[in-house]
Amino acid sequence: MDTDLVITFAQQQTYWLGLTATQWISIAAAIITLGIMVAALLQWRSSNKAHKQSHTPILRSDLNEPSPGKNGTITLSNKGLGPALLQEINITHEGEVVEGQLYEACEKIFALIGEKVGINIAITGRSHFQKGYPIGQGETIQLVKLGVTDNVPPNLIKNAIISHQIKIQVVYLDMFGDRHEIWDPWPERSL
Repeated sequence: MDTDLVITFAQQQTYWLGLTATQWISIAAAIITLGIMVAALLQWRSSNKAHKQSHTPILRSDLNEPSPGKNGTITLSNKGLGPALLQEINITHEGEVVEGQLYEACEKIFALIGEKVGINIAITGRSHFQKGYPIGQGETIQLVKLGVTDNVPPNLIKNAIISHQIKIQVVYLDMFGDRHEIWDPWPERSL
């Protein structure tokens, strides 16, 4: 009987700010619970970001210059860790998008380059890509195949691409639906 009286008295005795021991214990438990929730939320956010980064595709274009008897190519490679879904591929000249399908834009650009450097560059092959075309991790696809009839000095076409500010713009989605865009200012020197 005496014990019940002591417990009841201790529960009703007020301490700092006029709160009882039970109220202080409740406040401490609520603060600890809030801290655990914040820590869990930060951990979830961090693991979600790491998961996305471990599945992010990184696309890069490359130009293999043609020579007489050997076709050159423009390729697109996925150097990242997840699949990429192509949305659009554009060729730009001095900041302006070259109109037409990829094949037509390449014909126009390589006719311009050929005219400027004095060689005939022909598109000898092409690929068709629809919106949503997947490029897997480590996969390389060929965009166009190039051919020349004249001897071409090394890096002549690459230097012409640089001097005429010709860029490839590729817009793609990762598996989470996030949009990515690359501008390759010139092949083998990707952003």
